[in-house]
Amino acid sequence: MEVYVSGNQILFESDKVKSLGFTDYNEVLWNKIKEMKWNIRFSRSKNKKKQKPYIYSSNKGNPVDLHRFVMEHWYGESEMKKAKERDYVVDHLSNESLNCKISNLCFIPRTLNTSKGNDFDIRRKEVEKMFALNIFKDFRTQLFQITIVFNDPASFIDLENNKRLPIAKFFLLYDNKFRRVLTDSQTIINELLYEGNFNIKKLNHKEYYVETANYIMPSDQKDSPLVFIDGKAYANMDIGNIKFVSTPPYKKLFEKYDTVLDPVL
Repeated sequence: MEVYVSGNQILFESDKVKSLGFTDYNEVLWNKIKEMKWNIRFSRSKNKKKQKPYIYSSNKGNPVDLHRFVMEHWYGESEMKKAKERDYVVDHLSNESLNCKISNLCFIPRTLNTSKGNDFDIRRKEVEKMFALNIFKDFRTQLFQITIVFNDPASFIDLENNKRLPIAKFFLLYDNKFRRVLTDSQTIINELLYEGNFNIKKLNHKEYYVETANYIMPSDQKDSPLVFIDGKAYANMDIGNIKFVSTPPYKKLFEKYDTVLDPVL
């Protein structure tokens, strides 16, 4: 396996899988990773299609998966021990086993990890043609964010100003209570599927942000996958093969909150 730094990421490349593995670049973390040999293992499953790839190191006789290695780097050995004692596991929030960014990793009960994988992670992928919903956790503030990017036309009703606004993305900020975040994520999916809308007043978020859609289409760019308006790039959703699978958190929602944790280096 080839391991190298590109921009602000540490990348893991293997001929055993088509996708790259990755985590956030941190000088101290990189100095640890580059001294170890890494490989790919596959989860146990009779159905080969359900076997997931994981990056691991033999670590001189003490095998460790990358996602656990990354969590120990950021949270410290004592937190890893506490998690194990409580029968908590490191969950990949996106259910993508090669995505080991700290914003994609979270301690949750083993039972919840199993039920999430058997239901939410499956349903979330099933609705991607209409909208992509993802969960992220900010390490510094320990707050969660649900992000939604719409692949089908959608609108937001601004009751205060009595306006209907076309929207492209929706962001909801949450306290560090994962079950609540997961429950609201499932509610959003259910309501959008069954009713075509969801009521934000019935959710448990701290605050939210809406990014409106731009429906102005310059005639000379109508066949281009990217449209540039006033120097900003927009995806041309009229081209049928364009589909978003994720949008990152809206960072300004995190910025106003105090630091809860500093990395344990």
